[in-house]
Parts: sequence; structure tokens; C-alpha cells
Amino acid sequence: MICQEMSTQNCFPDFITLDGAEGGTGAAPLEFADGVGMPFEPVLIFVTKTLVRFGIRDSMRIIFKGKKISGYSILRAVALDEYICNSARGFVFSLGCIQTLH
Repeated sequence: MICQEMSTQNCFPDFITLDGAEGGTGAAPLEFADGVGMPFEPVLIFVTKTLVRFGIRDSMRIIFKGKKISGYSILRAVALDEYICNSARGFVFSLGCIQTLH
């Protein structure tokens, strides 16, 4: 497992970027869009718990991109131990993204 190797070699990335199943451009085939990935909250909790279990959580930052539309969703992510939030969906919506019309 990658966490065990990072711990053994004492070599860590500066950050890990995660993306939840609710992200994406809409260009993916429906089989991938509907059947691949996990929602934001379970992914972040799983990764954080795994890193804590191996004792390497404090060695790297967690960045998550996904369905962040409002300030509340960003605060919720930070409360769940996210370090940086990537948020573009709200801006895309405000510009009138063609997908929001469906």
C-alpha cells in the first residue's frame, strides 16, 4: 500500500488532490459519470482516517475539488480537515454554463 511505503521511506508528497464523484465537466461517458467515484464527504473522511492510521496525516496537505458552490460548502470541507478548496462550479453557473440549462 502506498501509505505504508511513504511511512517506511519517510518520503511524502507536499499535497494530495482528491476529486469527488460530483465533479466533472459532463464530457465523460455516462457509465463513468454514474458509476465511478465516491461523493466528497466519504472520500475526505476515508483518506484522512487512512493517513491518520499510518501516522502520516501531518506530513502532507489534502486538497479537494468537487461540488463546492457556496461558502458553506467550503467551510464544511475545511471542518472535515481539508486544507485547500478548489471551487469553480459556482462561477461556471454564474456565467451561464450550458449544462445548467438541462
